[in-house]
Amino acid sequence: MISRLIRDGITIALKDAKVEMRSKSTISFMILFSLMNIALFSISISSRDIQRTAPALIWIVFIFVGIVGYSRAFTKEYDEQTIDGLRMFAKPQSILLGKIIYNTCILILLEFIIAPIFIAFFNLEIENLVDFFVILTAGNFAFIVTTTSMSLLTVKSRAREILLPVILFPIIFPIINVAVTALTQVFHGFHYEVSRLYIIACYTLIISLIGFLTVDFALEE
Repeated sequence: MISRLIRDGITIALKDAKVEMRSKSTISFMILFSLMNIALFSISISSRDIQRTAPALIWIVFIFVGIVGYSRAFTKEYDEQTIDGLRMFAKPQSILLGKIIYNTCILILLEFIIAPIFIAFFNLEIENLVDFFVILTAGNFAFIVTTTSMSLLTVKSRAREILLPVILFPIIFPIINVAVTALTQVFHGFHYEVSRLYIIACYTLIISLIGFLTVDFALEE
């Protein structure tokens, strides 16, 4: 049963990846939007303050671009009226899992493009890049799980572009606060506290369980 859910989820993720490889609409938009945010930050923030504010700024970039980009995993299915085909092919849990896997692939690609540009653009000094990417990836994965699940709840609303951020920000604020604090430690040359990584992992697990338990109701006609 579980293996079937995972297999169908991977199939859906591969389907979305193939569609994105042909159009490149989502990833192109996310990269351009991220670069625009980085450019705006470079104009408005002085160089002497950047080392102190960089942990929050990089999260702002990923949050803004993620709200628009990751939510498209479900909105395009409804806009193109292909959601019924997905319902016939797989269980709701597999559909949600597939969208999370697909968005995670987008995240990995985005991180390897945007994070080095962000570091180089602001001439940041990071002693431990492994810690940097561990915290960034863990926090972003928690953000992906939350955004993907919440976008499914708002996708049928006419005001979904406005409703999603309103619902999302109170939910993700605690975990983003933890991630920013951990990144601040890394930017100052310290090793992040492992307890913060545990908090992010527990948060991700709880949101995942809620998402998989409610996806049946969210995908109802």
